[in-house]
Amino acid sequence: RNVKMKLANDMRLNLNIVARASRNYLIYLDKEMQGLQMRQIENARKQVDDAIEKSIPLLRSEETKKAMADIKAQREVVRPEFTNFIDLVDAGKLDEAKDVLRTTVEKPQQKWFDLIESYIQILEKQNEEAVAQMNHDYAMAVTVLIGSLAGALALGIWMAWWVTRSITKPIGEAVAIAETVAAGDLTSRIEVSRMDETGQLLLALKKMNES
Repeated sequence: RNVKMKLANDMRLNLNIVARASRNYLIYLDKEMQGLQMRQIENARKQVDDAIEKSIPLLRSEETKKAMADIKAQREVVRPEFTNFIDLVDAGKLDEAKDVLRTTVEKPQQKWFDLIESYIQILEKQNEEAVAQMNHDYAMAVTVLIGSLAGALALGIWMAWWVTRSITKPIGEAVAIAETVAAGDLTSRIEVSRMDETGQLLLALKKMNES
């Protein structure tokens, strides 16, 4: 699985956990429940930070680097407002905390969501382009392989024909000369231009014809 995509999805998932636990922190007045929500918030924030830091060395394109820079910048906008919201809840200023959550936390937090979503869309697009390129390269490799095999087959057929012809033609000539000599015709002119076994046969016929 694509590591960058997994980290991006981890960011989105844990930001959702922070958003949900923040609302629960305001709703639950029980200290034990608030403590549970705070632990979820702290753990999810750490997971978001880890995902961001692990993603940065993996980024190659300027588009993904800019998207990640925007995500980091928006984190610095959201975190102080979120801290202010938590402080108001802890101070018992619940109405004021509700206003801060609605007016100064939710909007920048939504923008953070949107930036992460845009980053994921960029990664998906790049993955699709990479798959398309791999498919194209594979198709080209198959085409070249088939062409090479067809060329090798054609060359093999031609070489087999050439070798067969280089053997059968002189042997046919030798047989014809032998038949002529056997018939008593010693006027045949035998030209020997080969030094292989067939040439030796023709040379023997020539000597016999000349003797």
